Amino acid sequence: MVQRTSANYAVGAFEGDELIGVANFVCCDDPAVAEAAIAVAQQDHLRGAATALLRHLVHAARRKRIRYFAADILAENDMMLRVLRDSGWPCTKRSDDSVLHVRIDLSARDGREAAGRRAC
Repeated sequence: MVQRTSANYAVGAFEGDELIGVANFVCCDDPAVAEAAIAVAQQDHLRGAATALLRHLVHAARRKRIRYFAADILAENDMMLRVLRDSGWPCTKRSDDSVLHVRIDLSARDGREAAGRRAC
């Protein structure tokens, strides 16, 4: 459980009364950076829930003046990596065995405005 504070944010994705995904961020010591996470139920992959959750997180983060998301993603999680790549937001990745440490630049208004910068 996480207690609600001004340093964190969470949102759920529902189909009817059923929770199918959740996303959150927690602000880091650097106020411009937050750690972000997204999880979607296996049977609901490829339905756009992770993309919608990511966009919602980005909008909420910008209201808090957060400029970057940091996330650890399993290198084998092709679907999440595709969500990030398709979002268009530029990022940097650093590999640590089976985990990718990703830093996503949220400075463009949306991913499409990040042209010329390297997307995930």
